[in-house]
Amino acid sequence: MKNIRRLPSYLVPTLAIETEGLKIARAGSITVLDDWNRPHWSASLTVEEDGYHGKIDKWIYMHALLADSRLPLYAFQAYGHTYSDFNVEDLDTEKYPKVTAREMRLDFNSVLPGVYWGHEIKDVFSYDEIYKAYLKTDDIYLAALKNYFLGQDVDFNPRLRSIDPAYWQVVILISAMEALLPKPEFCKGKCEACGKGVNHPINNADKDWKELLFGRIKDKEIRKQYRLIFDVARSEIRNNTVHNGLMPALIIGRGSLNDGVTEYTTKKAIEEYKSDNYSLESLVDQLRQICRYVLLNQLIDRNIFPPLKGIEVHSKTIHANSSPVTITLDF
Repeated sequence: MKNIRRLPSYLVPTLAIETEGLKIARAGSITVLDDWNRPHWSASLTVEEDGYHGKIDKWIYMHALLADSRLPLYAFQAYGHTYSDFNVEDLDTEKYPKVTAREMRLDFNSVLPGVYWGHEIKDVFSYDEIYKAYLKTDDIYLAALKNYFLGQDVDFNPRLRSIDPAYWQVVILISAMEALLPKPEFCKGKCEACGKGVNHPINNADKDWKELLFGRIKDKEIRKQYRLIFDVARSEIRNNTVHNGLMPALIIGRGSLNDGVTEYTTKKAIEEYKSDNYSLESLVDQLRQICRYVLLNQLIDRNIFPPLKGIEVHSKTIHANSSPVTITLDF
């Protein structure tokens, strides 16, 4: 008996591939309705395994990481109890005549240009190679990967509407990366520095983070950008949230926006995250990008760490009853 699932995916193979007991092929354009009954239009793929051995259940996390999209994972995990619970349907071109489903067809023999979309990547890695490397990872890596997605998922949990979970997102993302740090060293004898007995862990935090992340970023400006986001996220937010129960203010103002596009850079994010909701969103998303690149590097080991992208907010001022009102179009 074959286990076949059709899933939304922006990233799809130009030709069907087979890898380690899975067959992955491009399917047609689809519509997916989320928890709020909002439509998402996407390409799709079918993934097939012989029998039910849990291969697809594990594979889906890797594919969602490569595609930089939670949509495949959400659709895979959906219960389907309601019409709006991430059910996959063929795109109704009569109902949505002007819609073009999002799609990136990619040669899966050289998949990194799609994985690091928008950045020039010279290394050649096949989907098959990455998947084989993924299958060799341990439970710690899989837990870190799941926490990476959990850190994003909590922001959309309808049960958490009364709070801003941004700081706990930071905690989860930092913890996901901490799980991948080198195993701690232990004192062999009594430590003269702290006076503790034998076999207590040695604090090598700076060395460990350099080995996992910062020592792998060759470009000084990019390394500085990563460090700015990381230091604020870890030292100011993560530590205070874990130890002191720190939470964002219940209502954080949104900065006054000019008509057009406002870019929330790294500098703006770290300077204004306590007072401007968009800055806080940008900080969390840039930390998410760091976490994603760390997770990817564990699989391909090529030290590819592109510049971090801030968010863009599109706004327009309209006049209602002679009073100007600025509305956010999208971001």
